[in-house]
Amino acid sequence: MRWLTMITLGIALSTAGCGKKDDDNKGKTKASKPADKAKASASSGPKGACDRRAKEFICAEYHGKLASASFIDGECKAYKVPRLAACPTEGVIGRCVRWAGTAQEAHEVYYKGGEKKLAACEVTKGKRLPK
Repeated sequence: MRWLTMITLGIALSTAGCGKKDDDNKGKTKASKPADKAKASASSGPKGACDRRAKEFICAEYHGKLASASFIDGECKAYKVPRLAACPTEGVIGRCVRWAGTAQEAHEVYYKGGEKKLAACEVTKGKRLPK
């Protein structure tokens, strides 16, 4: 009986807060769409980026709350690539947003030569956005 209570409590807690208040719809709730989160976060700008274009045709931007300067510096150092304020926009063929709306949110910006990796974005649980 105790395990049944724990399962019920777990389900209740995991579904609580699944919607968001819609002020334009008089207090009714509606679910947030992942695409909406990805679009909103794409416009907020990165906290920094690692330029991996020379090796992988990718530049990784970090947008989430966990993207501190020391974290981004560590990522760039691990890849042995330069750190940028944001990824260059010239030559971009697409973008893959991972963990949209979370503290770990990251965007992979793809350039010519990275078409196969960009095509795999959604297969690897990312949200593909246009340039």
